[in-house]
Formats: sequence, structure tokens, C-alpha cells
Amino acid sequence: MPPATCSSRTAATRSTRCSDMSIENIVLSRDHRGVSALRPYLAPDFCERAASVVLEHPGTALVVTGFFIPGAGATETDGPPGAIAVGQAL
Repeated sequence: MPPATCSSRTAATRSTRCSDMSIENIVLSRDHRGVSALRPYLAPDFCERAASVVLEHPGTALVVTGFFIPGAGATETDGPPGAIAVGQAL
């Protein structure tokens, strides 16, 4: 049986659980580095705003990867594949 979707839930369940399913909350749900601590300082629709900036400024983009993560004591390791995915998406 497939999982319940927001539209198949009762109104009470939909208002509490489906509101938690914003793209912003989904993005931050697997936070292992403490990035979600910034959530109170971000606009509620920060993903939509970021997308708007990209769409309103077409042209060349520079995708940077391989930065040092002090808490890990190393550079990021998922950067090159992530950078390729971001580049292809743009």
C-alpha cells in the first residue's frame, strides 16, 4: 500500500503534517552538520527565494566545491558529484 499523501489525509492531519513537508523542512531534515541552526534566521520560503534569484539572473554561474569543514577536519567529500548535479540543474 503506498504511503498516504497530503490530499488523502484528514484535514487535521493534513494541517499539521503536510505543513511540515515544505521544501525547506525537507532540505533541512537530514542535517548532520548543524546547518538547521540557521533556520530561525532564514526567510520561511528561502528555497523559493533562492530559485527566484537564479531565474531572474540568467547567465554564467560558478559552482565551487571542496571547501574545508572545520568540524570534520577535512574537505567535503560529496562536493564534485553535487557540483555536477547543481551545474546540470542550472
